[in-house]
Amino acid sequence: MDLEQIFQKGSFRLLLRTVFSNGIVRRAALPFIEKKMWQRIVENNPDTLPFQVKKDKYDTTVAIVHSIARGVSRGTISKKALNRLFDTLMDNVFLSKQRLDAIERLGFYPPLFVLVSPGKKCNLQCMGCYACSDSHSAAKLDWDTFDRIITEKERFWGSYFTVISGGEPFMWEDNGLDLLDMALRHPSQFFLVYTNGTLITKSVANELAKLGNVTPAISVEGFEEQTDRRRGKG
Repeated sequence: MDLEQIFQKGSFRLLLRTVFSNGIVRRAALPFIEKKMWQRIVENNPDTLPFQVKKDKYDTTVAIVHSIARGVSRGTISKKALNRLFDTLMDNVFLSKQRLDAIERLGFYPPLFVLVSPGKKCNLQCMGCYACSDSHSAAKLDWDTFDRIITEKERFWGSYFTVISGGEPFMWEDNGLDLLDMALRHPSQFFLVYTNGTLITKSVANELAKLGNVTPAISVEGFEEQTDRRRGKG
């Protein structure tokens, strides 16, 4: 079965899995995938959105695909994380029947994702940042509230993508439970975590690889000089 047949059968998820698991297929198939994405997102998209909006969606999607391909080629993305990425984003975000039902029921497009800042505490004192480095006055969500937000956005409108900000998210904890415990409790969610990266030790990195549904987005200002000037040496 060639790539066109796979695509026509609606097995786009299978095609992507195959592409990212095989280097030879990946190099051959990426141009084909880009072409099909353009047709789906721009040319044959029934949405009455402006052309530039559709093109921006296409450009973003292609950038994500290439970023994943680079990570897989370099061995920086674990197989567990790759599988969770496909299971969550392809099944629950892009192809979610639950979300389509929610749109029909509510009469509008509910948020695709929710941004949660569970705590303001941070271990750095970056110039101009709103986050609080004083542990005595840093506000935070308790576990039950945080858990309820994640549970209800999934239950009520089929949102499976969660962005986490801060403070420093890896400093948040409540009654001995932390962000990784929350990710473990919600395996159907995919968490994008904005972090300064200083608390991602080898053990934390191993836990992230095992979970597979958490990806860190490490904040930098630019190259080493610019980043160290604002965030401190290192």
